[in-house]
Amino acid sequence: MDISKHKVLQDIYEVTQLVEELGCSTELTSIVVALSEIGEQTEKIVDAVKRKNAMEITLGEDGVVMTWQNPFPKTAQCDCGCDARIAFVAHEGFSGRDDLKRVCEMHDNEDGNMWLHDSCAVAVYFCPTCLAVTSKYNQA
Repeated sequence: MDISKHKVLQDIYEVTQLVEELGCSTELTSIVVALSEIGEQTEKIVDAVKRKNAMEITLGEDGVVMTWQNPFPKTAQCDCGCDARIAFVAHEGFSGRDDLKRVCEMHDNEDGNMWLHDSCAVAVYFCPTCLAVTSKYNQA
């Protein structure tokens, strides 16, 4: 871990060194160790936040073209038999950036479990009769 990039971690490291040099009490050493662990968690959180999600949202009928295959339909059959209307399309991968987190990276596609293998687009529909959610998806 490169602590020089993070001022908080650097300060914790310096305090840890001082505690060791002074031979301070076990309680103080324990506090510094706990702060150090918090600093490491903070670094992980900072790294996760820096790597933004690729998922974007397009509302309504404008979203039907945000797809990796044919355009999504404006309506989809609900389980109650009515036509659910398009609410939004969540889509990823259109930016061309490889540094963004994608849904396909969330789980492995192995051991008989199926998961997406590439960028995806998901159309979400709400039924005007029962408010049930229906969705369709495709992937690159």
